[in-house]
Amino acid sequence: MRTTGPPFFKFVADLEGDSSSWEARHSHLRDAIKEVIPCDVTKPDPFAPRQYEEFDVVTTTLCLEAACPDRESYSAAVRSITRLLKPGGTCVLSGVTNQTFYTVGGYKFFTLPIDSSFMREVFEKAGYVDINIKSFPATNLENNTISDFDGFVILYAKKAEIE
Repeated sequence: MRTTGPPFFKFVADLEGDSSSWEARHSHLRDAIKEVIPCDVTKPDPFAPRQYEEFDVVTTTLCLEAACPDRESYSAAVRSITRLLKPGGTCVLSGVTNQTFYTVGGYKFFTLPIDSSFMREVFEKAGYVDINIKSFPATNLENNTISDFDGFVILYAKKAEIE
């Protein structure tokens, strides 16, 4: 079984103020996950025809920039996943910045080039608070022949509470 590596859990533990707790958080999350649910973020109701209660946490990895052909559809996808969260729920997104393509098996795929300032703007407009974005520059770019991204990004944000 493949697991998410320690950098993600160390990052979240740092956000929570206790970097030494990442191993316990990793174990707790493994025990807490009940189901991995496929969805289509380009639709207003990503789970249709299935219905679910609102979630405490929604995660997305390398998805929105690949699924959305333009900035408006990216913004609409963020609004769609926002509706899936309980008030005060958490969205964790990891992705790449300024990538226009990636290749798999010799096939080239489009991606929407985005950066952290655009992401912050979209998540603010979608009703998130406490938006934390951590960017990591790509290394060894001259040897990357499968994509043109210039960095990695992790976003962690809370959906605003209902007033």
